[in-house]
Amino acid sequence: MIKSALCLVLSFFSMAAAADTLFSCEGRLDGYAYYHPGGLVPDKSVGWTEDGLDVQYTVTDDDANEVDVLFVDASRNIKSAKAAGAAVILLGATDENITILTTYSGEVVEVLQYFRERKSLVLSQFKAGGVINKSAMYEMKCN
Repeated sequence: MIKSALCLVLSFFSMAAAADTLFSCEGRLDGYAYYHPGGLVPDKSVGWTEDGLDVQYTVTDDDANEVDVLFVDASRNIKSAKAAGAAVILLGATDENITILTTYSGEVVEVLQYFRERKSLVLSQFKAGGVINKSAMYEMKCN
């Protein structure tokens, strides 16, 4: 178990090492989500609820100034947003924050905003056209 966890961490950081790391966060995103009717969402679950996600994100910028979001998925595999088919756009970067937009086939839109001084990440997530449709906003402190 420890060996597989170590391999996962090492491979995650080796992927990020090929580019500059803009920020990296691991832990629990907490917030609220509005679950829309339809798909696998039963009528009793439609509406606002406290929600959360366990995440590991690393946002990179390569020599061509191409930004990517590396993440660990539910099966504990490291994924690249771009390799998963997402468009990844750097919306802005200042001394105070970095804002990234990712879109997956129009069904999932995410805005990641990292606040440098507070070392916090805010994720706005919108899912439509899938089995679970929701609009959500989460926040976490990063190491």
